[in-house]
Amino acid sequence: MPSFLIATTFLVLALAKLNQTGRGAWWLAIGIAFGIGMFSKYTTIFFAPSILIWLLLVPEQRRWLLTPWPWIAGVIAIAIFSPTLIWNAQHGWASVLYQYNRLVVHEWSLRYLGEFIGAQIGMATPFVFVLGVMGLAAMLRGQGGSFSARVLINAMLWPILLYFVWHTFHGRVEGNWPEPMFVPFVIAAGVAAERITWEGIWAKVESISQRLAVPVALAIAAVIYAQGVFGIARLGMEDPTASKLGAGWKELGAQMDEVRKRMGAPIILVYDYGLASWLSFYLPSHAPVEQINLRMRYVNAPEPDPKLFDLPEGFKVVDRRETAFSYRDAKWSMVMVGVDPDPANAEKITAWTKDYWAALHPYSLGGAYVNFMMEEGIDRIKATYRDNYDRLVEIKRKYDPDNFFHINQNIGPK
Repeated sequence: MPSFLIATTFLVLALAKLNQTGRGAWWLAIGIAFGIGMFSKYTTIFFAPSILIWLLLVPEQRRWLLTPWPWIAGVIAIAIFSPTLIWNAQHGWASVLYQYNRLVVHEWSLRYLGEFIGAQIGMATPFVFVLGVMGLAAMLRGQGGSFSARVLINAMLWPILLYFVWHTFHGRVEGNWPEPMFVPFVIAAGVAAERITWEGIWAKVESISQRLAVPVALAIAAVIYAQGVFGIARLGMEDPTASKLGAGWKELGAQMDEVRKRMGAPIILVYDYGLASWLSFYLPSHAPVEQINLRMRYVNAPEPDPKLFDLPEGFKVVDRRETAFSYRDAKWSMVMVGVDPDPANAEKITAWTKDYWAALHPYSLGGAYVNFMMEEGIDRIKATYRDNYDRLVEIKRKYDPDNFFHINQNIGPK
């Protein structure tokens, strides 16, 4: 995040200098800053249409489109960004597709909009947010600078803001995702505080906001860091400061390691890359921690040792004929689940799940772990118990000849 904000700051500065001086050489700095920004965070791409909007809307800036300068800047940006492009080309465009998947709409909802607005107020801090909104409103009314400067600031902010507002209607937007607009928004706040003469109630709002902006921001930062470092309030996994700064992870790592040792587990499996990173760092034994989903995040990492995923030896030393469960030689147990939030897709997702099972079943040992089974017929029950089925029927005849216990995966007395 710091490197991205620095790149964004220099990009906006270079554009401001281009606007102020009219010197084409500033396009070189624009290309460098844009390329570094893309190298840090893909959302820098929003600045491409922003710059184009600025060039098209401001008559004196349109001339640049007829010169080689913007195109040279584009070549420089692509050259700096090229290692990422090359890596993606070699790995099936993994990270590009990962980001593209965020555009897929699964359902429409209003529940994330308020969360997004609250997060942006918190990220800006309340009084800077007030000043930023006032500055943007004033610039849209024609105040606070030249036409070209006002269009530049608005063009660098509104496309990003509008996109993420749209995104909230179908998914959560983390508070830091709209980082590209932070710099122009702070400039708008500065315009409200220093370049505009306010009247009436707005003069009081500006005066109060300007006086309180810095102390309130420092107080909020102090509270966040205190919570992050010392974990003053126990907020659990929902605590954003703990997840970023590490409060409580050392103690949790020690506890997790004790549980792992008691269970004889050679590895800890998780579903979250942040959890994988924190535990890898804080486990006293430094036992392997693997994220079992989103494998593309680790495409450059070596494959984990397959032995880590073997079932415990104690599971195998018991002969498969000594207990009802007969798959002591199994190494994997797979569960397939089809989920779709839209009831209209029930038949489609059910068919997909069954087809997936049918495609993989020929490569399995033939049965299942009995608690995973639904009402799938007597043949599946026999395949699950294998050689032990006939013995279980004998036990059933002896102790439950009337088949009183007949729910679930029933073994009948006959």
